[in-house]
Amino acid sequence: MKWQCPACSDVVDEDYFKCNCGHEVSTEERPKYLIEGKELADAEREAMNRQTISNSGYNIYLRLYPDQDFSQGKYKAVKNGFSWSAMLFGTIWAWINGMVGVGLCLLFLAILLKIVGAFLGAIGGGAGAIFSLFLIDIPVLVWIGKSGNNWKKSSLEKKGYKLMQANAPASSPSEAIQIYKSKMSKDEYRNTKKQIISTPTQNTPTKTPINWRLNRTKDGKITQIVFKSSVSSVKKTEFGMIVFPANKFPILSSHPWCTGFVRMGGKPIPYQMLRVDEFDEEVKKSDLTIALAFCKLSSGSIFLIDTRIENESLINAVRRKFPEVPPISKPIAEWVVGIDDGYSLEMIQDVFSSSVINVIVANSNGAHTKNFDNYGNAIDSVGPAAHHERSISLDPEVTNLLKNELKSLVDYHNSLPNSSKNFRQAGQELCTLMPIDKDPIFPKDYRYDDYIIASSMECSKPNEKSKK
Repeated sequence: MKWQCPACSDVVDEDYFKCNCGHEVSTEERPKYLIEGKELADAEREAMNRQTISNSGYNIYLRLYPDQDFSQGKYKAVKNGFSWSAMLFGTIWAWINGMVGVGLCLLFLAILLKIVGAFLGAIGGGAGAIFSLFLIDIPVLVWIGKSGNNWKKSSLEKKGYKLMQANAPASSPSEAIQIYKSKMSKDEYRNTKKQIISTPTQNTPTKTPINWRLNRTKDGKITQIVFKSSVSSVKKTEFGMIVFPANKFPILSSHPWCTGFVRMGGKPIPYQMLRVDEFDEEVKKSDLTIALAFCKLSSGSIFLIDTRIENESLINAVRRKFPEVPPISKPIAEWVVGIDDGYSLEMIQDVFSSSVINVIVANSNGAHTKNFDNYGNAIDSVGPAAHHERSISLDPEVTNLLKNELKSLVDYHNSLPNSSKNFRQAGQELCTLMPIDKDPIFPKDYRYDDYIIASSMECSKPNEKSKK
């Protein structure tokens, strides 16, 4: 089941409360927009058609900067369908609308048509000129007229404009904008400002806002922000064999199934490494769901990353190789860190200061190294090697949310008396809240009262050596 955005009529998966156009629908409002069956199929077909064919009415776009009030935002209305101005005035029309590149292409095309017409007229006389006019010139002009408004829409999106309404009925652009503005209250405008704040780019298309969702338990102990990374975001990596500094990232250096933030090759922003020895190719072909969780527990604060590989066929093979992976439907890797770990906290802060989360998927093709376990025992291990990368873009709203949640987590931890802070006890409390046999990533519309979230964190007793 999916829901249809009331702002742009696009279709959005019910896991998410925010459309790609920036419009947000709360959990309470979402049921009235849910669609399924034939209605869903028709809506998806219409959404696709809006990208490729002409419709009636106007598409309304808005660009808003952080220091602007809603009344200062810049609106544009683009007519759907044929553009007589583009057909008749070509290059001049394009330049008036700020499309310099399109204008130059149309100017070159006009010169080319003139040369072809003159050539055909020279060799064929009047018949050649008529042939050029009706079979070359007029079809090209019609194509320009049909494409003009689509070029204009693409140009606005590249400049940071967001689609606010599609196919608005009106007789002129100014009337379409006026009708749209009159339908919205001031409160709706304020919400709109949060959703569509953007920065224009030069000659590069804007990144499509990612889908993300926020979950928070009723008691406020656990807040989780969930992202999706599709196969389409996979790209080649610039890294090869990875060797970490001594005593840094011992788990990622030696464990064949794990994840966590790492610093790579002097890069200012840390990467998330997902080490999946022997399963790198399968992960490359799978979507990922990444959940960042902020846990306020009685014995201290914990930050954790759960990364789920959206491939049910992998779970049996992964569990045969790595029995510690939770017995749930899809394989998950997890990173758990306490707020008192200053180095890890600094990495988390650096990641949240960026507008992107870079994920490196690694395998076991790295160097043979010697590391130490948590009890000081030397262990021989094989280091990781980068296999491929993914990038998850963060919009300003979720970046601010991540920063605020981390600050709240640190403030809570600092407010606890030192005598009560104990990472091991906090981990045990987290295990109590999150049974190992349940998925640690919150479902889309969970109820805290009847669904206790899960974690892949081991709830074993302390090793005998740790008691000495």
